[in-house]
Amino acid sequence: MPKVLISCGETSGDMYAAALTTELMRLAPAARVTGLGGDRLAAAGARLVSHYRGLSVTGLVEALAVLPRSWAIYRTLVAAMRRDRPDVVVVVDFPDFNFRLAAAARRLGVPVVYYVSPQVWAWRRGRVRTLARLVDLMLVIFPFEEAVYREAGIPVEFVGRKRVIAIVILTITEFRCTGIDNGVTVIAVLESRLQGIAEQISITIGICRCSDR
Repeated sequence: MPKVLISCGETSGDMYAAALTTELMRLAPAARVTGLGGDRLAAAGARLVSHYRGLSVTGLVEALAVLPRSWAIYRTLVAAMRRDRPDVVVVVDFPDFNFRLAAAARRLGVPVVYYVSPQVWAWRRGRVRTLARLVDLMLVIFPFEEAVYREAGIPVEFVGRKRVIAIVILTITEFRCTGIDNGVTVIAVLESRLQGIAEQISITIGICRCSDR
């Protein structure tokens, strides 16, 4: 049973996360999706650990006001990861929060997929170095973003269809937990970068795109 923890903190991210979850449930009805999100993610079948309502603000005063709640939600999500370890954590945009969550997942040895890149190509490009330490795979929605991450040595795929994205996530969960004929379950040993997974995902995406034409 694939277990996926998703984190999104604003309306646009909720839309992407909901579309991904809908497709995950279609491809793998037994999948368990939990995390931080909004009404759309919940309606798609995810169990919300916390709702993002009120987290996305502009302005210094407003940001300081939501810090206690943001920190509390972060602790709740980390506790959920420790209690019921997911196969993969998918963080959707919302970098100020999701960078911290990705770091926590990394410490716990859980693969991190970043879906919808922060606009590192437009400002604060130094964040690419942070992502290189935190992320196992970038899924980007603009074709030109691939080059940014490839130059930094980060596995990256341009994904333009939600079905492709769902297959990517399921591919990762299959690598994390593979059943053997004698019934023994082998947990894959992951290196700092998911080299084999990235290669398999590339093959899967190629097959999927051909079949969708």
